[in-house]
Amino acid sequence: MTDDHSTKPRAETGPETLNTGRVYLWVDRRWMVDVHYLTEGFEGLFVPTTLDKRMGLVRLTVASGGEEAAGEVIDLILKTYDGIRLAGTSGPKPPSPPHLG
Repeated sequence: MTDDHSTKPRAETGPETLNTGRVYLWVDRRWMVDVHYLTEGFEGLFVPTTLDKRMGLVRLTVASGGEEAAGEVIDLILKTYDGIRLAGTSGPKPPSPPHLG
């Protein structure tokens, strides 16, 4: 099966075959909306997902080929907002919560 934009079969271009990266952020609740708004504004680069609203864990899925641009945006967010920390850059499993103590 093909779509209007490609001659490749849909199975070859589906989400399961895309090479994406994941960035996890610990976000203070007061900045949660900002993170979603800013990253969604880069259409096609990020897909933000709140994994735990209470703990403030956000996953940013980065499109393949957009890693450099995404890194620049994330660096700027981390420098601009207090209360936002990088939690990890790993696969599909989110990082453990930080130790509170």
